[in-house]
Amino acid sequence: MIPNPNVSRKPFPLPVVALGPGTQNDDAPEFPQFPKEMHTFTAPHGWMLRETGCSEAAVAWLERFFQAIAQCPEGPVVAAVDELSEPQRRWIEDAFGVGEVVAQTAAPFSLRVRESAFPGIWHEVVLGADGAVVRDEWRYAPYSAKLVDAMTATSHDVCTPPQAPTGVMNGPALVEELRHWAGKGTMGHAVHVLNLTLLPLTPADLQMLNDWLGPPMVAIAIRSYGQCRVASTRLRDVWRVQYFNSMDALILDTIEVTRLPEVVRAAPEDLALTRSRLADYLAELAR
Repeated sequence: MIPNPNVSRKPFPLPVVALGPGTQNDDAPEFPQFPKEMHTFTAPHGWMLRETGCSEAAVAWLERFFQAIAQCPEGPVVAAVDELSEPQRRWIEDAFGVGEVVAQTAAPFSLRVRESAFPGIWHEVVLGADGAVVRDEWRYAPYSAKLVDAMTATSHDVCTPPQAPTGVMNGPALVEELRHWAGKGTMGHAVHVLNLTLLPLTPADLQMLNDWLGPPMVAIAIRSYGQCRVASTRLRDVWRVQYFNSMDALILDTIEVTRLPEVVRAAPEDLALTRSRLADYLAELAR
């Protein structure tokens, strides 16, 4: 059809924009890179462990530990490795692998805790003042009880509120709320949670809270698709829990009132899966 030149046409309201490679200017949006790796469970093969030349004593210790877990599936089961040599201890560490949770305490004792590749199996090492190993043991339980003991020993139910500096807005109200909830945590769920990310807080508010809660005596890191960092405070049962994405950017900042944050504990489903994996692992060692 030939267009009629006498007919008027309205201008097209939307601009025509070129698309495709090389057509975007410097204001084009930039998207963050997505993580390319995730940590997944891989049980060591029995033949690989046997080739390390470990003695029968370490294998026997491992079998006794597995059998004790089978007899007490809810835990806790604690087994020390003090009678084993250093090479045998390293062999056991290789056998259990590395999990998602690591923790350490600064007081009242120096403790290093690491979760194994089997959720709910924890390696607890108590160090002396000179850095020497005082106690080396493995624990099967939903959590490491020594972390709760360290938090309890280095915290208080009552703390004097701080002086409010210039620029503080909602900090004093949060302080009074935490003073009310201190020492009222339970080991089933978080009794009270403050989501600092959603609250209107000034930099002075956050600084006052950080100074008042004090440096952590218990520090825990959970790695997964990103990372979670948990730190104790000077208030009993009050924990600082922060979540970071894979680019190490803070995405959620909370304060939890509980005996131990749930993110640190192994769920009953995790323990059941661990028992199943241990049974398969024990059969692999016997091959």
